[in-house]
Amino acid sequence: QLRLVLPAFARAASVTSGQFVLGANYDSDAYGAVYTQFNTPGSAAIRQGGASGIVSGRIDESIRLGTDRRLSAYGSILGYDKFRLTGPHSDLQVGEVRAGLSDTSPAGAWRAGAVARRYQLFGSPYLTEYGGQADGSVRVGGATDLTGSVEGVWPDFREPLVDAQKAVLGGTHDGARYDVSVGVAQRPAPGTNLSASVGYEVKSAGYSPFAYRAPHVDANVNVQFDRGVYVNLQGGLKWASYDAPDAVYLGNAKRYDTLSNLRAELGVPLSAFN
Repeated sequence: QLRLVLPAFARAASVTSGQFVLGANYDSDAYGAVYTQFNTPGSAAIRQGGASGIVSGRIDESIRLGTDRRLSAYGSILGYDKFRLTGPHSDLQVGEVRAGLSDTSPAGAWRAGAVARRYQLFGSPYLTEYGGQADGSVRVGGATDLTGSVEGVWPDFREPLVDAQKAVLGGTHDGARYDVSVGVAQRPAPGTNLSASVGYEVKSAGYSPFAYRAPHVDANVNVQFDRGVYVNLQGGLKWASYDAPDAVYLGNAKRYDTLSNLRAELGVPLSAFN
């Protein structure tokens, strides 16, 4: 992928920054990434690879407030577009807007505000989330921070098949979602950053078999080398247990999901070739 980082534009009381990314990727199971499949005796899951193009960008704005200029108002806009090049139809678009207040000091930092997201699958609206989030860190040593985050949003799904059966089901996927995480960030050497966190997510739903509880763990390793070259490794696991057996869609079976992700990234800026 090609990543263009826009230089921060600083004014007397505000800073504007952003980045633009253009890339491509190959999914060994592009079909499974967007289509739900179940372990049914006597049948095998469909696995089909595919290549996709990716375009994304974000703009961040921070306006310093007060006389000490520590407190700031912030806002950000993010857009992400993944479109099929080969293989199954797996187009995905994501848009996100955040706004709130933040504060930074030698002892740590925090921010809190509103968040709204919109997801489109296959070119059609699928999910809109809106609510609030907060995160922060506390310095506990020269190279160690304790971190934490909390988010509460209301998801509004657009699922014509499920919506048409709302009277029978007694509800839909719609219902509040909460996520709380705590972790630690460590800088063992100049240019090396390690972080890990554990969290718990709770999703309610009008139709109780769609509601779930999910503990999760995440980790990240980032190493910066000379001339801007970097390596970034990140991964996570989530174990979701749904609240009730699903008599309508799963033959009265109870659903359990194990979700995993692993990403390895090597970055080499164009300036490294000069």
